Amino acid sequence: DISLAYRPVPVETESSELAVEVAQKLSAAHARFYGAFWCSHCADQKQFFGKDAFTKIDYVECFPNGYESKLKGPMAPACNGNVDNGYPQWVIEDGPGGKPLRLSPGEKSVSELEGILKRNNL
Repeated sequence: DISLAYRPVPVETESSELAVEVAQKLSAAHARFYGAFWCSHCADQKQFFGKDAFTKIDYVECFPNGYESKLKGPMAPACNGNVDNGYPQWVIEDGPGGKPLRLSPGEKSVSELEGILKRNNL
């Protein structure tokens, strides 16, 4: 059995201008980043944005009370139905045609997220 106490991951990198711009666009499209404190890819995703840009991201911690393997979490209610098969998980609520756009799980570069927003006219 694995038991992990919740430990927030600090964002320590500086934000680029592009990261701030993309974070603002993600915020305007009501995007949410679902993650887990124990997920190394989630930690990397946060660092891609940097301190200033990450404050604009709607981040949802899926395990705010820690993780217990025998309980399979417990996962935060906000994450139920929004996380597919891994972390990080991005969901853009105001996607094309006003429908949510669920991205495949995994870390995305700032440029990759910018491209997704542009392709979907967001």
